[in-house]
Amino acid sequence: MKDDFQLQLLKKALLEDDSLFWKKRELQTFKQIKQELTVYGNIILKGSQIVIPSKLQKNIIRLAHKGHQGLVKTKQLVRTKVWFPNINKMVEEVVKSCTACQAVTPYNQRNPIQIYPTSTHPLECLDVDYAGPFPDGKYYFIMVDDFSKFPFVKKVPSTNFKQLKPVLDETFALFGLPKELKSDNGPPFNGYELKEYLSSLNIKHHLITPRWPEANGRTERFVKTFKKALLCATINSNNPDAEIQEFLINYRSTPHSTTNCPPYQIMFNREINNFLPTLKNKTFHEYNPQTDIDNRTKQNERANRKRRTFEHRLQLGQKVLCKQQKKNSLTPLFDPDPYTITRITGSQIEARRGEKVIVRNSSFFKPHHSAQSPRPEYHPSTSLAPSRSSQSEQTRTPFPTTPPRSTAPATIPLRQDNTEDKVNSPPNQRVETPTERRPQRDRKPPSKLRDYLVEL
Repeated sequence: MKDDFQLQLLKKALLEDDSLFWKKRELQTFKQIKQELTVYGNIILKGSQIVIPSKLQKNIIRLAHKGHQGLVKTKQLVRTKVWFPNINKMVEEVVKSCTACQAVTPYNQRNPIQIYPTSTHPLECLDVDYAGPFPDGKYYFIMVDDFSKFPFVKKVPSTNFKQLKPVLDETFALFGLPKELKSDNGPPFNGYELKEYLSSLNIKHHLITPRWPEANGRTERFVKTFKKALLCATINSNNPDAEIQEFLINYRSTPHSTTNCPPYQIMFNREINNFLPTLKNKTFHEYNPQTDIDNRTKQNERANRKRRTFEHRLQLGQKVLCKQQKKNSLTPLFDPDPYTITRITGSQIEARRGEKVIVRNSSFFKPHHSAQSPRPEYHPSTSLAPSRSSQSEQTRTPFPTTPPRSTAPATIPLRQDNTEDKVNSPPNQRVETPTERRPQRDRKPPSKLRDYLVEL
């Protein structure tokens, strides 16, 4: 406390009980609680809490944060022993800047689901993915038409390009070349051979955001449905491949949830003959593409409300932490080494750390709070003794009339019965233990009794 000008001034104000001291700028944060402050040897107490000098405040908080308790618990622990102005705000700054806590604390942010432009005709854009591997070591290559939602399923022995090329050649020869092929960034689709093959056919290859399968949600949803059908077929039959074909017949002839029309009807402009009886002269309804947009908009609005989505607030040049894959039970949720954002494209974020560049969805990132520089110390330009001239200047300077109220819990003042615990000062300067002041609520009669004479 000897090196802290603010506490030296506070000690002198408490001992001399001079009202001129309390008009100084440095003591405005203590003015409202001065009745709770006492001098005990070389320290100042607020009740039973030690008032900490500004140089030691952050060190005290770091000691209380050992073990990395949360924000509330750290505040509670600090306030059991010590106090200083703006204690809550400073605890929040120190705890939020703790890199270890940031790396293990979840951060829930999801961008609202967007409605992207759909195709204008069948087979303009194909969404592709793999299902598997399955116990026989094989995969199913799946393509879903963006316009009609018509699925193509082909069983392949592996995911390499040599097995994929014949499937694409057969599909393109039967239905024509699409304008775009959308896939994830997995090894089957990010190879050089596939890139050259699509480029030679003038087909755009749209790679979605890495590790964000929702960007290819239509295919991902069909893969989930397909796996369920395959599991049921394996349980019920010795020939699951035949049951998969039956599943595809029914799926393609069932009205889709967004188009309200069967995929087969939109694809081939006629009804499909399936296992159910039908009328030959049944009225044929033309498909309206606006129906798909309207239904998807309603579904997205419901999903956004359920997920409580909101737009990210990340900015270029901002330091962020990125979610990482969990390798074991001690792997933190976020990589503790921060990245710097270098590009923002909607919800797709590109970040760099040294030579490493990653591209992820915005929900993978959380802002990184770094430790702030320490607060500037007091550099007094006047002596500790108040002067009348300085007082006259201070009266012309507006002071805050309502300093921040202490949020520390009420404490019981220490007893000072022993003479050796008292400050060696004249009797008229000794500060007695103050009684605790509590706020009183305003008592008013209820409005229903305003027409009556009532004595309280």
